Amino acid sequence: MESLFGFASNECKGNRGKASANLNSQPKFIQFIDPRKAQNLAITLKALTITTEKVCCALKEGTDLPVQLISTLIKMAPTQEEEVKLRLYDGDVGLLGPADRLLKLMIEIPFVYKRLEALLFMSSLHGESSPLKDSLKTLEVACTKLKNSRLFLKLLEAVLKTGNRMNV
Repeated sequence: MESLFGFASNECKGNRGKASANLNSQPKFIQFIDPRKAQNLAITLKALTITTEKVCCALKEGTDLPVQLISTLIKMAPTQEEEVKLRLYDGDVGLLGPADRLLKLMIEIPFVYKRLEALLFMSSLHGESSPLKDSLKTLEVACTKLKNSRLFLKLLEAVLKTGNRMNV
């Protein structure tokens, strides 16, 4: 029994060494923002399969971005301290983690968070305006039918005559 346990123990130790070597072989990134915030932002970027360059280009041009990404970027805005650290970083942007890299490039865009809020408003405006457009079309059809209705015109004439007789 001891030989079996001893052998398994040695094998496990070897596997643990390999696992820790694999962990150490993963690239280390320079990180300025809160790790939890960075992880959430990186997950969102990966889930939406959008590159940092595409996000920055869309922000500069004011084109559509996924609503989930816009709201995540607004929620995950760097603190002033994190923003100062990112602005002062002059090293290779490739050494930054995905979230830090995105925020580093984003904060260089003028009024980036105002732009994000505008994009969020624009994307939500379409969803909110659709029911209003339907209601306005219904109202327009009703007005057209009333305008062209002979019966409604006769009703208005009767009301006018009644009002005139009451004034006499």
